[in-house]
Amino acid sequence: MRLHQRSEQEYADRGVWTLYIAYGMLNWMDPADSKSISSPLLWVPVRLTRDGQNYRIDRTEGEPTLNTALALKLSRDFGVRLPELDDEDLTAASVFGAVRSAVAKEPNWTVDERVVLSIFSFHKEAMYRDLEENESRITSRGLIQLLAVGPESPSSSKFPFDPVRDEDLDGTLAPEKLHSILDADGSQRKCILAARDGHSFIMDGPPGTGKSQTIANMIAELMAVGKTVLFVSEKAAALDVVRDRLAQRQMEPFLLELHSHKATRKHVVQTLHAELTRRPMARSTFSDTDRSQLIKSRTRLSDYAEAMNEIRRPLGRSLHEVLGRLSQLADHDDHPAGSPDILSSLTADVLAEIKMTASSLAQVWRPAEKGEYFPWTGLDGAGLSQDRIKELERVLQALSVQAERVSRTSNLVDSQLPFWTVDMDINGVRSRSAVVKLLTDKRSIPHSWYVCDLASILKTLDSVEEREKQLDGLESEVNNQSNKRWVADDRKLISPLNALLSSDPKVYSSVLADCSLKQMQELHETVEKVARALHDLAGRAGELGKLFNLNQSSLTLNKCRALAALAELSQQGSLPEADWINASIQEWNSMW
Repeated sequence: MRLHQRSEQEYADRGVWTLYIAYGMLNWMDPADSKSISSPLLWVPVRLTRDGQNYRIDRTEGEPTLNTALALKLSRDFGVRLPELDDEDLTAASVFGAVRSAVAKEPNWTVDERVVLSIFSFHKEAMYRDLEENESRITSRGLIQLLAVGPESPSSSKFPFDPVRDEDLDGTLAPEKLHSILDADGSQRKCILAARDGHSFIMDGPPGTGKSQTIANMIAELMAVGKTVLFVSEKAAALDVVRDRLAQRQMEPFLLELHSHKATRKHVVQTLHAELTRRPMARSTFSDTDRSQLIKSRTRLSDYAEAMNEIRRPLGRSLHEVLGRLSQLADHDDHPAGSPDILSSLTADVLAEIKMTASSLAQVWRPAEKGEYFPWTGLDGAGLSQDRIKELERVLQALSVQAERVSRTSNLVDSQLPFWTVDMDINGVRSRSAVVKLLTDKRSIPHSWYVCDLASILKTLDSVEEREKQLDGLESEVNNQSNKRWVADDRKLISPLNALLSSDPKVYSSVLADCSLKQMQELHETVEKVARALHDLAGRAGELGKLFNLNQSSLTLNKCRALAALAELSQQGSLPEADWINASIQEWNSMW
């Protein structure tokens, strides 16, 4: 699995296939360190394909390759030249035999006919061999000399050039005369023109700025003037991006990919044969009418850009510059600037004078705005003696020290408390001081608050909350039964009712069973009135008892009524004889 992942990742990143089966191993010894080395002889590119739980080894379209790095090492260090075999004769047996013959004179060098599946990366060695064989041709190139030697190279004067200026782009080569297949701005057109003229340069830019788009336009432009372009890249992804951009513009018949598995002889021959046997036809053409409309649109845009960047007199600035400056002032308040005629005649000198005056006003604006609250308001330095000035300087120095201490303390407070939005003025310092004083004078917090078991407290709170829910349920049930919700006055009856029920439980069953809370409250008020009436009646009954010489404790309500009637009778005009109410005389008369 690891071999499969590594080989696929290398191919995706660099377009280089690295998974091979190595046929045969040359066992030899390097005299530099006397270590035994086993080097593969023949590589065959393969691919691992998942087949259920297992992997299957399949041959790719790549061609078998001899170990060119080993051949270079043996030739350079040992004088042993391995045979160069033609592809048609390239078999494992022929390779083993040829290598055995080449190393026959080397003691303890053997060829082991075994097979190894692994990751092999030998493409750099092939590049090295190619460079070594073509060293003279490469070093004769002026660009290679410039890269190797620098400004001191003989060809250094051939490469510097001045890129076309922005304002000269249309005059150098109009856009409608270019063969760009994708959109191109001014900076991209400069690169296209430089490549068209054969200059060497570096096109730099962050990702997403259109480099691959510019390269595609360069290739199309060079092809249009009859040149062949070799586009190389370290990563295969960059090659694929440019190829896709060209293919989207029907340029695929002119492309030949020479990397990865597409660089095999079979693929190259098939591609060349397919393109040579067909003639590409343009699907659309750029008519004279289209060209004329393009020229008109470009002219209008160029005139607009030129007008926007033209230096206007008498201010000496362009409209583009003025609009850019105004956009920076969008967050500031607008103030009347006077008559438009004044602005139309505004010169650079007058503008500079206005800015200087505004700067001077800014220096005195704070004293004028704060008025009497400005710290130096009313200060008159005229007539001060040198001694007084020195004394003031000492006071200022002392104040500066204190101000620094206040600033440090305030910053310390701000680092601990959320005072970031409070100004660092006298009021802000006072606010900070007041808060610090409150924190200093705060009551001490019990130590148990810091070390208490939070889990148990939360459990208790949950229990209290559950009890509160139960209480609310009971209260709702009582309200439903009494058809009236309890109010604050109703709750005052709870204690008297509890006392009444505890003193005489029969009261509840006999009297209050069918009473609502309101009825019980009305009953309570009636009982209080009756009690006050009885108290008054008892006083009056006592007075009647004294009049009739009767014991007060023996008086009943009926006796009180009779005594009241008798007292009322005694107040009338015609009174009965005294003997009529004398008990002894009445008893005597009854005897006769």
